[in-house]
Parts: sequence; C-alpha cells; structure tokens
Amino acid sequence: MLLLLVPALAYETDQLTERGVPLRDALDPANEQLNDLLAEAARLTNEETACAADADETRRVLGRHIFRLTSRETYVEGRNGLEGFGYGAYSAWLETAPVDRRSFADRHDIYGRVGVGDSLVLAEAGICSTVLLGGVLLGTDKVDHFLGEGYAYAQVSRWGRRPERAVRWGTATERTFFGLLTSATFSYADLRANWDGYRFYVGLLEPGSSLTLAPDGCVELARPFDWSEWIDTEYDEVLNPSVYLPGVQEEVSLRLAEHRAAYCAGYDEWANGLAERTVSALRSPLPYVASSAPPRVDPFQLDALCTSEVTPAASAVTH
Repeated sequence: MLLLLVPALAYETDQLTERGVPLRDALDPANEQLNDLLAEAARLTNEETACAADADETRRVLGRHIFRLTSRETYVEGRNGLEGFGYGAYSAWLETAPVDRRSFADRHDIYGRVGVGDSLVLAEAGICSTVLLGGVLLGTDKVDHFLGEGYAYAQVSRWGRRPERAVRWGTATERTFFGLLTSATFSYADLRANWDGYRFYVGLLEPGSSLTLAPDGCVELARPFDWSEWIDTEYDEVLNPSVYLPGVQEEVSLRLAEHRAAYCAGYDEWANGLAERTVSALRSPLPYVASSAPPRVDPFQLDALCTSEVTPAASAVTH
C-alpha cells in the first residue's frame, strides 16, 4: 500500500548504465508538451480569477493549476503491476512519449541486485527511465521533482518569503518517505530539481517568466518555456551522486564489479574528467541542501573500477 501512496518522487534513476550509448535529446517534444499544459493552466487561471485578482493571488492560482495538470498521479500504461504507479502526469507522458529513453525493463540497471530486504521500492517497483533533456542525462523523476516538489517548496516557503524552510523540508523528505525510508537512497540530484522547481513557481509572472500578466490582468504565455534554461548537470546522478544505505551500496558495488566490462565500455571517452568533477561535487556546499543531509562518498568509484587491472570481484567497494 505504501508504494501506491508514494509518487515518483521516491523512484530512483540510473544514468550510469549504458552511459556511453547516445540518446537523442527529448528537448523539443518535452517543451511542446509542457507549453501546452502551461497554456491550459493560464486559461484555467483566467477563468477562475476573471483576470481581476492581484499578482500574488494570480500567482498562487496559476501555480496550483500548473501543479494539478502536470503532477496528478498517472499510471504508466504498459508497465507490470506496481511498476506503473507513482508517476505525475507529465513524467508519465515522458515515460511513454516517442522519445529516446533507457527504461531498464529487464533490470540490468545498477540496482538490479537489490532485494526487498534492502529496498522494497528498488526491488519491486523498479526505477524510472533515463532520458537526455537539454543535453543532460536525467531520470524522468526529476521533472516530477521540479513540477511537484517545486510547488510544495513554494507553499512551504510562503511563496518565497522563507526559502530556508523549503530547503529544510525538502531535505527531510529525502531522509524519510521520498528517500531513505523507501528506496534507501538520499538523492542530492532530487533536491536540486526541487530547488529549481521552487524558483520556477515563485518566479511566475515576474520579469523573465514564460507566464506573465497582460495589461488586462489576464495570464498569458508570453514566451515558450524551455527546459534547457532550467536543466542543470546536477540532475545527473553520476555527476551529483546519491547516498545509499549500506545494503543498497553493497549491492550496487557488486553489480558494478560483476559487469565491469559493460560499465567501463568507452570510459575514456565519456568520463571526461569525471573523477575530478566527482570529488569537487562531493566536497562543495550546496545551497539547496540542509545541514541534516547525510555526508557523501563516491558510491561508484569508477576511476578505480575502470582504470585498474584488478579482477572484477576485487574492485567491488562497500561502505
């Protein structure tokens, strides 16, 4: 029952498996789909406010309609059992739209060894797909975090007046029902997507926003929304790695060791200074993460895995 209540915010993602295999960027269709939803949110807002509300009230009404249109729970057709539950409407569309994705239906992902005892979500519900969006590899859960948790952040922060409250609340959700208590994973990348979604919502109707107030008081889509203006490399969980509870960490490390050749294929080409970037990411203070977050280590140890001459079994790293 818990899995039916926890949205895609608790799903995990894998940008490491088949990392060297190119994907076509989903940017154009993803932008088009979201702009249709934003235009509908503007229409519903104007209908509700009669274009007579002040900017603050209009922003709250508009945000609510965007959230409802993009984040209502939607079952992903074609999935088996629990695997189709827990997606917002927009991420569910991204899971089935005619775009390139890696879906890991056969569970050859990095979590393929994880059992129910270590993570019920990872073992039974699987993981969300990976797509290329605006030049960044990310899980489809990130758009749910942006559009769903971003709206929650706006509310918790009193629409931007107390951003530190949103950061504390979001970090707490990763420590509990959107992370460590469900998937046994604390995702720093999720928190970055939450924060950017918060910035999107509190910036509605402000200069630079795609949605603005026309002289007659109505909301209009002044310019198309473009994911490439928001997506950051910190959405990529290889570049901004998560923290796993010990059981999941051990199984991930063993999976990488057992399939070393596959994970290290083309490493010299796609790594591109990855080891140095990872060290920098793990040490950098992040403004969107509260002090209660768990400390980080590199969960993949790819440089050691892919450049050493040790046997696969010996290259497994556990914490």
